[in-house]
Amino acid sequence: MKLIRGLLRFCADEYGVGSIYMICLFPLFLILAGLGMDGAAAFRTRDMLQSTADAVATAAALRLPVSGPASVAQKDSATAAAFVYAKLNMSVAGFGNVLNLNADNNGDIAYGSWDGTTFTSPAPNGASENAVQITVKTAAANANAYPTSFLALVGKTSWDIAARAVAINGKPVPLCILALGSLLYHGGSKTDLKGCSIAVNGPMDCKGQPIGAGFALSTAPKPAGNPECGVTNRYNQLPAPDPYAALASNIPANPCGAAAASYPQEPALPVSNQWQGGAAWPPGVKLVNGAHVMCGDVQLLGDVTINSGETLVIENGRLDVGSHTLKTANGGSLSIIFSGPTIAGLSPTHSLTGTSSGTLDISAPSTGVWNQVAVYQDPNLTSGTFDVIEGGQGANSGPNWNITGIVYMPLATFQINGLVSPASSNPTACFLLVANVIEVSGGGDILAEGGCVSPPTTLAPVSLLVQ
Repeated sequence: MKLIRGLLRFCADEYGVGSIYMICLFPLFLILAGLGMDGAAAFRTRDMLQSTADAVATAAALRLPVSGPASVAQKDSATAAAFVYAKLNMSVAGFGNVLNLNADNNGDIAYGSWDGTTFTSPAPNGASENAVQITVKTAAANANAYPTSFLALVGKTSWDIAARAVAINGKPVPLCILALGSLLYHGGSKTDLKGCSIAVNGPMDCKGQPIGAGFALSTAPKPAGNPECGVTNRYNQLPAPDPYAALASNIPANPCGAAAASYPQEPALPVSNQWQGGAAWPPGVKLVNGAHVMCGDVQLLGDVTINSGETLVIENGRLDVGSHTLKTANGGSLSIIFSGPTIAGLSPTHSLTGTSSGTLDISAPSTGVWNQVAVYQDPNLTSGTFDVIEGGQGANSGPNWNITGIVYMPLATFQINGLVSPASSNPTACFLLVANVIEVSGGGDILAEGGCVSPPTTLAPVSLLVQ
């Protein structure tokens, strides 16, 4: 009987039941804690992977063509950029290889086309191969699966986390300004770039205020503490190409000779190098293949008007407008070319000069080998000085610029101090400035013209995330 009563008491006893319940519920608590802590960390990792995928896709897309098929070299360059940017954004030491080492073969890097809504790889026949799809992971396939903490206690030791992005090398952007070395904007000026853009193959820094460009592209990192130069600003970009260097092959043969005396320099110029004004050319001009060639410096002594389509080539010299105006009339155009061989004992200025009351009011031609080119500095020049000061802003300033067309001075430091506006004979056409270093200051309206968009032109491809 005692045994039976003891068993009945034991079965009716409720002491310790909470412990039994807790033992049963403990795995559930572990799962909830794991989902809270490991899940939050996994979402943070997913966000990092997505940012990395976006950066990698954008960098890789810039190496692809804007249209047509991608070459093997272009794909190799894009693949190399993808690995570099993947490791820069998520280090191998901290996350392993988020971009699989075999990514260009296993589909984590895929090249194809984007039709506006869908990425297709490989690109269909006739479609542009200008798109890339990037997949980055912390996963077993990459030997870097995301490790768990609490969830590992219930058997879930890792998660596979992935992110994907698609980018294209979009339509090239027409440029108003291309600085081959650097651009510094001091602020204070009023600007009207009319939506066209700037590219700088070096540092780009706008102090004081933005300059109102559309895209502003720089190969350098973003500067600290200054406003953006454009509406859309991108740094660490590929260099914008310079399509104008090849135009040097159109410069006519130099008829001037190989002696320094063949190239008179200011201040003592002979009558042959003095431009008296009106519509007549200086007496020392030489005609070579339809171009007017001058040897040494050329100095205006009066206002000059160009009534037809002309090319002026100045060999080893400057064009000094002084306090006068060089102007193209309606229907007229002018391309000014600076070139010249290296001559012992001669250090010429290959540029435009004048006083603050002088004016260049010229429009470039719309056809021919110098189409849209108003001023061209031979990129093959090796001696002399190349810089130019624009602006009508005091004793040490250069002349005012009213120019329609391309100003190509790849060796010059170009200082814009005042007004740059269209030529009076062609006020609705384009302006494009290419120089080595561009410095903008002063208080005038700067570059109040649209960008040049018909050939020859300078375009910078812009990669865009599309998915």
